[in-house]
Amino acid sequence: MVICAFLMVTTILFSQEGKPVTVKKKGLSTRYYQDDQRLSGKELRSILKGYPESADEFKIASRNSSMGAILVGGGALVIGASSLINSLNDVNSLNNGDLSDVGKNSPAPYLIGCGMVVAGIPFLLIGNSHFVKSINLYNDQFRPSGKIGASMQFCVGPACLGLKINF
Repeated sequence: MVICAFLMVTTILFSQEGKPVTVKKKGLSTRYYQDDQRLSGKELRSILKGYPESADEFKIASRNSSMGAILVGGGALVIGASSLINSLNDVNSLNNGDLSDVGKNSPAPYLIGCGMVVAGIPFLLIGNSHFVKSINLYNDQFRPSGKIGASMQFCVGPACLGLKINF
């Protein structure tokens, strides 16, 4: 029991030794650094998921970004597929010598594809704002606050007892 509590305390103390995540924009790309080392997407994900306050925002960001990417990608596929099918139909009509059917294609697939793309953009923007908020929440733990002294919390689990110390 004592060993379990010791391991929890040391794990918590060592996990607080991280550094804030810094953002550097280079052209159109955005790069994330911690302790002057560039973070990969996987490393950034694990850092943000490891801190409870930023993990909730990161989940919302992931969900919205995924939905936006699916809608934008699906809309682009619908537009591309309908363009290809309409072009093949026009080429087939021209090869048969029937000029009356050339260019008489239904605009419905284009409109559906454009609607999907337009509907996906707000999801991407909302996902990005929650992602930025997640990084800010993670970095807030490294900013000096108005608190004086340390705080201790006792954590009781089904099979162990823990102590959390913040200072």
